[in-house]
Amino acid sequence: MSVVAIALFIFGYNFLKGKNLLENSRTFYAVYEQVEGLSASAAVTINGLQVGSVTDIEILPNTNLLVTMNINNDFPFS
Repeated sequence: MSVVAIALFIFGYNFLKGKNLLENSRTFYAVYEQVEGLSASAAVTINGLQVGSVTDIEILPNTNLLVTMNINNDFPFS
C-alpha cells in the first residue's frame, strides 16, 4: 500500500510541475535575450494550439536565457 502511495505522490508532483510521465514527447532548446513573463510549465502554442510546455529556464554565461520545451510527438515539424 505504501509503494502505491509513494508512486502516486511522485506522479502527482511531476504532473503539477507540468511533466506528464505517461506522455511521449520531444525536447527542444531555444536561446532568447528576454523572456518577460515566461515561466516553467507555461504552455507552448503555435497558432493558438497548445503543442507542449516549458520545462526549464536557465541563465547562460553570456546573459542569454536557455529555454527547455517539451513538444508533443503528434505535432509534426519539418
